Amino acid sequence: FLAKQPDFNFRNQKVRDNFKTILKFWLDKGVYGFRVDAVPHIFEKLNEDGSWPDEPRNDWNNDPESYDYLDHIYTKDQPQTIDVIYEWREFMDSYTKENGGESRVILAEAYSPIETLNQYAGNATHKGAQIPFNFNLMGLNGYSNAREIDDRVSEWMNVIWKEHKVANWVNH
Repeated sequence: FLAKQPDFNFRNQKVRDNFKTILKFWLDKGVYGFRVDAVPHIFEKLNEDGSWPDEPRNDWNNDPESYDYLDHIYTKDQPQTIDVIYEWREFMDSYTKENGGESRVILAEAYSPIETLNQYAGNATHKGAQIPFNFNLMGLNGYSNAREIDDRVSEWMNVIWKEHKVANWVNH
């Protein structure tokens, strides 16, 4: 991310409440959905002593300027991120109930494993993003075969479709 982009502290309840105020502002203007960019990066792991752990190096990337130079186990897909998506969905569902109209939608842009995308979409007790982006096909190329395509499609259908009845095959 760029230095000029804000880095919000979502551990602070006031920040989270302010984001709901922002959502309400746009919902009041008639917006029916939000595309939330870079969802996996909402939270970073915080150690018990208040320090931020350093990401370990990836063995396969030697370019220090590359995002993939590090293995982002502390700055991507943290459990608290899933909770924020559930909070936003609950807020938007409450807004719809109070104000009427069609459901308001969250599109979650996340280059994440299928199991994590499934969590972003919800679980037995919480509703999440109605549309988690499906980047599953992006790793395919001109050398990919029908089996690889079928595997990627089946993975999505066996998890996301089975649990949430959502299928999309787009990049952006």
